[in-house]
Amino acid sequence: MNLATKVLEYHELTDQHIKRWCELEERSIEENAYLSPHFILPALKYFPPRGKAMIVFIETGAGNTADLLGVGVFECSPRAIGLPVPHLKAFGCYHAFITGLLIDKQYFKETTNAFFSFFHDLRTDWHGVEFMKRIKDAELANQFDIAASQFDISWFEYYSQRRPILLSERSGDENMKTILASKRRKILRQNLRRLNNLGKVEWRIVVGHEIELACVDTFLKLEHMGWKKARGCSLLSHDDDEAFFREMIQGFAQAGRAFFTELSMNGKVIASTSNLISGGAGFAFKVGWDETFSKFGPGILNEVEFMKYFHESLPNITYVDSGGEDGSFIESLWPDHVSLVSGFYISNPKVRPLLQGINAIRKIKRRFLSKSRVVC
Repeated sequence: MNLATKVLEYHELTDQHIKRWCELEERSIEENAYLSPHFILPALKYFPPRGKAMIVFIETGAGNTADLLGVGVFECSPRAIGLPVPHLKAFGCYHAFITGLLIDKQYFKETTNAFFSFFHDLRTDWHGVEFMKRIKDAELANQFDIAASQFDISWFEYYSQRRPILLSERSGDENMKTILASKRRKILRQNLRRLNNLGKVEWRIVVGHEIELACVDTFLKLEHMGWKKARGCSLLSHDDDEAFFREMIQGFAQAGRAFFTELSMNGKVIASTSNLISGGAGFAFKVGWDETFSKFGPGILNEVEFMKYFHESLPNITYVDSGGEDGSFIESLWPDHVSLVSGFYISNPKVRPLLQGINAIRKIKRRFLSKSRVVC
């Protein structure tokens, strides 16, 4: 295929560019809400990178008739601790939990090759490309490595983690018996019963165009409670974070690709989650609950109710990515995992010895720290 690479800046995007971007997202081989224009454009607006932002389109054809087969969003980074030379970095503000590329599933091999050709041809301008928290064990990741090898581009990994996900096929009331221990289920039932003694407890899911401003306002109020407010890391703690969330969630909701789950008592919402949809996957974004009822675990009860009704509520969604970090409470609820890795694709072979030396120092440091913990 004759594919062309186009590099755009934020202000150069037209409505037609965004429309084709949205269409590509729906047919991408790998779902990623954090590469949706509904996420990226507000993120670039409110959290512009320190380096120049680049939106890379891979197309076939020309003009308005061109088919968009791939999108990547990057920032030009002068240096990083792991790679102290100029390089590209997959763009992702601190609200994004995955990076990667959107690539048409029908032409993913050709499009991936085009991306790595682009990385290789401009290796005098930058020396590598950094991806943070990209999916590891998937068809696209395998194609990344195949394409990279064709251009003598090496991968250097510096971080890995396992993130909980919830598969639709593992949801439902019957599956709860195998996912959660009997003692845990008993505690959850007791907490729910104690809440019901205080008032009528109800659960609901609000999807797409059903999402109203009151739903968003309630979520933001709950997410602002407790430790997030105390640490200044809630969305309402900073004007840009709130503005980003409102604009971002409105875009997803208008496209029918957002949902909230709510646990209420006597009609008052006491726990809420905000979630995004990309293709056939869901992406948990933020959670909030009323600290007044913290002893009943309303946030966990909200998640448990979603686990029960996931499949029937969202029949076209195959899984939900928790977005959780290591040690997150969701690990004890969602039984399956996806592996994520962070690292560099080195396009300039002269930089490899430098990165190998940095990696060797990092390994020695990890080994020393590990032994120190054992001694203590």
